[in-house]
Amino acid sequence: MFKWISIIAAFSMALWPVGCFGYTYDSSFGSVGTGDGQFGGPVDLTLVAQAGGQTLLYVLDSGNCNIQSFTLTGSFQSKWGSNGSNSGRFDSPMGITPTSGGFLWIADANNGRIQNISISGTFQSSITLGHDTVGVACTSAGVYSVCMSGCRIDKYDANGTFVKAFGSEGAGNGQFKNPQDIAADSSGNIYVLDTGNNRIQRFDSEGAYVSQFGSKGTGDGQLEGPTGLYIDSSGNIWVADSGNNRVQKFDSSGRYITKFGAQGSGKGQFDNPCAIVVDPSGNVYVCDGANSRVQKWVP
Repeated sequence: MFKWISIIAAFSMALWPVGCFGYTYDSSFGSVGTGDGQFGGPVDLTLVAQAGGQTLLYVLDSGNCNIQSFTLTGSFQSKWGSNGSNSGRFDSPMGITPTSGGFLWIADANNGRIQNISISGTFQSSITLGHDTVGVACTSAGVYSVCMSGCRIDKYDANGTFVKAFGSEGAGNGQFKNPQDIAADSSGNIYVLDTGNNRIQRFDSEGAYVSQFGSKGTGDGQLEGPTGLYIDSSGNIWVADSGNNRVQKFDSSGRYITKFGAQGSGKGQFDNPCAIVVDPSGNVYVCDGANSRVQKWVP
């Protein structure tokens, strides 16, 4: 029986395109370098609808300390930012998220601040934290920053005034070990990627613990050092399962749905995938960090 199953599996893999469970590899863009459309260490992605109706993909390139924008087919559009500590400059930026009015919040890790910058690269304001920040999320209730070294989430209001912090080091409910990303759903619930504990925790907008899912491993729904988190418009939860070199999709309750990807540098393969976004058509864009590229997968 096992031999027959193996034959069927091999035949199926030979017929299927690169992909599985409804998602197929489509294309990729990017390479190692400092030029337009090249990356020195991409770490995060976000999508922003432009005034004319076009949606652009923004890539946070931590290695080159800049942000680059692309069309959804991978055509380079613009680039801004550089290394430094002045306003509008970055030192190991680690997270990016859009806010209303065509602006972006950027977690400027080594400068210990979050910067608010227009999608054209014009500095607006900043929140000084006094510690590292590796991820940022924004809702109508405020701005949330991930302090990895402090194993906590800091919440600020729209004016940058500190509101509260939640979380501490540990493995219990509401505790974290090396948290590395954060996302919010349409209801304002906050999801924290608790990387060291290989799980995702859900909180309400005030930081009250609600639920969690995930455990260490290689099986479906298990995680190994995940570093990227995204909530799509349907409430599905996407995780860049970095240690397992794959992307996993869960429903809003944390139930496993599907996965795709494997270790490598070929088409549809990943080396430290670290961020995900999903466009309005359901296409998935994955920041393939160590391969210095972005991959597009289609449903």
